[in-house]
Amino acid sequence: MPKDKRFGKTWRWRDRYIGRYWQHPGELVPGLKPCRLAAALSERDLADLVGTSQTTINDLESPLRQIKAHPHIIEQLCQVLKVWREDLTNPEAIENMTSLDELGGQTESGAEEDKAERRREVNRIKNQQWRWYLRKSVPLGGLKACRLEAGLSQRELAQMVGTNQTTIHQLEKEYASRGAYMQTIRKLAEVLEVRPVDLICSDPVKKKRHTFGAAPNPSLGPSAESLRTSSESSHHAAGSG
Repeated sequence: MPKDKRFGKTWRWRDRYIGRYWQHPGELVPGLKPCRLAAALSERDLADLVGTSQTTINDLESPLRQIKAHPHIIEQLCQVLKVWREDLTNPEAIENMTSLDELGGQTESGAEEDKAERRREVNRIKNQQWRWYLRKSVPLGGLKACRLEAGLSQRELAQMVGTNQTTIHQLEKEYASRGAYMQTIRKLAEVLEVRPVDLICSDPVKKKRHTFGAAPNPSLGPSAESLRTSSESSHHAAGSG
């Protein structure tokens, strides 16, 4: 303890709450939010799966609080998000990734293959983190490209998702101030048969059509074919009248 009593109280406070904190065995996880976005999970969804609180997930993701994660929490996050530890502790994209071709034809487990694919998705999100940095909602830079590839209009997509055309139009703006939440992203990914990362990122990476989640849910609204059929029948009826 310092002999100078003028700084004794300040020194004890800093030692308890700041100095000793950096000796905590945990690690910072600046890559947690990109991993969570790639899995299309909200903070509450991830907290329920890990067994912690939403406040804890929010604190771990905040770049201002600099909260460390306990090794046990990091292990659970890796299992739930299907990522490696380096994906959570590294804020930048990890380029030295082991691809399936580099394994020399060796058989890789399904879990490791899923992690390798998830790392590619996380890298894409990390390369465009300036779009969603310090934001609750997520801008969808790839929504318009996915919608055009599916051959849907804004009105058709809005009806299938259960929203209005104005919302789709605002989400598709290049520098949109409005973003989407995880529930909306999951609905869009299921309807458009793409992955959430394809909606979040605006990079022109061509991917094969992907079925996100379970089978198509009738509650999401009518299909594109039924919308076109009803539209054509109404036009014919109007023309005959």
